[in-house]
Amino acid sequence: MSAALRVPGPRLSANVGATANMNGKFALVVTICLFLAACRDGAGEPVYLNFSDLPDRSVRVVNSSNTEIELDLAGEDELIEQNRQRGISFPVRFSNYKTQTISTRTGSVAEDGSFPFERTFEHAASYSEDENGNRIRIPDSGDQMVGLVVKGVIDGSGKMLIESVRGGSLDAETEAIIRPFMESLAAIETAPKTPLRVGDTFSTEMPFDMPIPGREPIRVQSTSDYTLVRVEGDKAIFDIDMTFDMASPPDGVRLNANGAGSGTMQYNLKTQLRETLDMEMVMEMEFQTGEVLLSSKMRSNTSMKQYRIQPGAETPDRASDPGGGSRRPMPAG
Repeated sequence: MSAALRVPGPRLSANVGATANMNGKFALVVTICLFLAACRDGAGEPVYLNFSDLPDRSVRVVNSSNTEIELDLAGEDELIEQNRQRGISFPVRFSNYKTQTISTRTGSVAEDGSFPFERTFEHAASYSEDENGNRIRIPDSGDQMVGLVVKGVIDGSGKMLIESVRGGSLDAETEAIIRPFMESLAAIETAPKTPLRVGDTFSTEMPFDMPIPGREPIRVQSTSDYTLVRVEGDKAIFDIDMTFDMASPPDGVRLNANGAGSGTMQYNLKTQLRETLDMEMVMEMEFQTGEVLLSSKMRSNTSMKQYRIQPGAETPDRASDPGGGSRRPMPAG
């Protein structure tokens, strides 16, 4: 299957690729989350968490996913026949593999408690294979974000304020939604302020609106339950159970999804970094425009690794950036 899937409308083909990547994106939304030393009980030791960016450091996050997808098309016989003549019969089953690397550098704290940040989308790679191992072409917006640099300030309350979005190869409509989308995610990603002990559970509920150019936003509701299962030296290990729902408003185009996942998170108590996150997720999604219904079932394994960038790398300096609002330099590590 060397040909691309034929679907109606200039935007529906992009939604095929978006469907293949949605689990990985939600794992990133819900977590840009959180492990080795001699084992000890740890039940009597309080554990304090921080999910927010901290000043004066540089951190790199590597996300990867492996997703098995079943895609079905219904409601328009002519379109189905066109695909059949191209050797594509529904339902289509294929696998999607992707990885993305993002770095964040933060500067020193000002008198008002704020500090600058610079987030760079350094690398992305993805490919898909059909059941026979043949490569197939499916659009992936992650590739278009390579080179994207987001700059701004994190205020004293931890809220992210984006000042500029530059680079990458995103189209104008997609670039326009990056700012409100990232700001909304940063505002809802919080950790409990009270200490935790082994056996304790806390939950995060993350309702937010995903902007869609030219349409009403899509409502997303995600709930994650974290349970502290053990402490190993300066590593805290959590079990995670997550559910999410997504629904578009009734404006002629329908996009609905729901799913659930479970996994583990490792948090470094010393560096206050969410070092690893491994999740297995399942999701069902439907996209309908007119009489055409595109549906999918997915099972995804996602992994996140986060670590400090070693000192000595080139230092980005907001003071020389004519588009920046803060004038405090960024650290090298």
